[in-house]
Amino acid sequence: MLALACAWISLAAGACATAPRKTAPAEAPGLVVPVIPPRVFAPLAEAPVEEPQAPEPEVEARPAPSRPSRPRPRPERPAEAKPDTAKPDAPQAEATPPAQATVPTPPLRTPQIADDTETGRRIRATIGRASVALNKVTLATMSGDARMQYETARRFVDQAEGALTARNYMFAAYLADKAEALAKGLIGR
Repeated sequence: MLALACAWISLAAGACATAPRKTAPAEAPGLVVPVIPPRVFAPLAEAPVEEPQAPEPEVEARPAPSRPSRPRPRPERPAEAKPDTAKPDAPQAEATPPAQATVPTPPLRTPQIADDTETGRRIRATIGRASVALNKVTLATMSGDARMQYETARRFVDQAEGALTARNYMFAAYLADKAEALAKGLIGR
């Protein structure tokens, strides 16, 4: 009986130890690429060659019927632009409008930057506050991340001053605000 039990166990163990058979994957159908049709080019239609024609006899040119032209509406001038004194002897030279002179248009200004001096003063004040705050920071006690923020704030101050000299007030104000926010954050550390 013992021999039968051992034979049974060895047979069972041998069945578990054998690796399952690997079956070959079913062959997938290949990708069928359609044949590219030949290109057919239509022949170019030849343009008919026109032969020069004999000149036609000249017909008297009739003048086009003249229509009475409507005067162009003149833009109204503001009351303050009209001259107060008019010389009665002066000929009416203004009957034909003078050619417009090419006057360079001033740069477009948004309401926030309409006053250059006030805007420049406010931006310089923000840059000054950021610089003062950065001067209060001690670099010796800072971690690596805090030093990076300090350097970034210094670069913002330098870039804001450059944008201010270039009269790019919107960008200068943005950079100055960023520098001030970083500097105030570094003071608390």
